[in-house]
Amino acid sequence: MNAKERILDSAEKIFRESGFAGASMQRIARRAGVSKSLIYHHFASKKELWRAMVNDYFARSGIMERFYQIIAKGDISTLEDFAVGEEGFFHFLRRNPGLVRMMNRLDLEGGFDSGFPDPGNRDRVIARMKELVADGVFRSDIDPVVLPIVYMSICVNWFSSRWKYLDWFGDETDSSQIDNRFIKGAIDILKRGTVPDAKN
Repeated sequence: MNAKERILDSAEKIFRESGFAGASMQRIARRAGVSKSLIYHHFASKKELWRAMVNDYFARSGIMERFYQIIAKGDISTLEDFAVGEEGFFHFLRRNPGLVRMMNRLDLEGGFDSGFPDPGNRDRVIARMKELVADGVFRSDIDPVVLPIVYMSICVNWFSSRWKYLDWFGDETDSSQIDNRFIKGAIDILKRGTVPDAKN
């Protein structure tokens, strides 16, 4: 692992433990075994380091590229498979609870754009969503900006607060079955509300 990778790895651990506000560049430097000036050589600020760490998380997983490949096809059944499937965003978050925790802490602290997705990728998603609305994949009155936000919010908020809702599932105790039941039900509701009647 080179110095930059050690910095990103250490930053992730400290952001997870202490949140953005509670993390210091000095502490990250100590944990990475580098000087603070070396961190600033790679990252202009703590915010830039945060954004790089989040983008690194997603780059290593390949989740965003899979998503772009799927939305490029514009096939509603493939989009649905991604939304609920093991290789989709929902289960990516399930496998990375530390990322969910960091995002939640940042939401509570507030104050800056987390950098996910980065502006270039966000604009690609919005442009493609506009095309899918224009092509009739989604209803013409659907806001193409709101739709991906709703999906991401459903996923992140479930893993932030599912402990509050486990009793709602009765005697079911298997967390993976509950997760699957939730996301399949949520996507079914979302699909019925966004897809033209002929496609439902």
